[in-house]
Amino acid sequence: MYREIDCIKGDSGSFELKEHQVIEEMPLAVKVNGRHALTAMISPDMLREFVIGFLYTENIIKNPDEIESIKIEDTDASVLTKNPFKILVSKKTVLSGCGGSMSYLDTDKLPEIESDLCLDSKTISNSVKEALDSELHVLTGGIHVVGLYDPKGKVCVIEDIGRHNALDKIIGYAIENEIDLSRTSTSESR
Repeated sequence: MYREIDCIKGDSGSFELKEHQVIEEMPLAVKVNGRHALTAMISPDMLREFVIGFLYTENIIKNPDEIESIKIEDTDASVLTKNPFKILVSKKTVLSGCGGSMSYLDTDKLPEIESDLCLDSKTISNSVKEALDSELHVLTGGIHVVGLYDPKGKVCVIEDIGRHNALDKIIGYAIENEIDLSRTSTSESR
């Protein structure tokens, strides 16, 4: 997820050549039913989870049973859904920076979340601390972390160069592992 590069570090007027850990990113082009849906700049792990989470958050699928196949090779992901007419109107590029537009989803049509989930304050504060203490975040200072928690504690913690990518990855992870998201909570750091 990271590589070391040579850089010049300065401190109190002195400079020296050192190595620094930098988060890796790659483009991932996603095609749905033969049509280009997006290209995301993404950290190079959990690509399948990202694709599933993206399909779900963009309302291309409502559950994983609607996916016929997912094939990921290098920087390309191809998805076939059971409804071949489920296509996107246009393609987009999602940058790893958080300033760009990310979705064509009509937010007024999102379903209302119904949940009676109640987490105690200790679970909430521990989840935030755990996300902030991510080893990769501490090492590089350049990764977004999203944690998924249920009343028993951590379900999983996922890191990516883009916050929206990490969130799509955690949603995809939950969908693939049949985790009821109405019974969970997330925490994030950047």
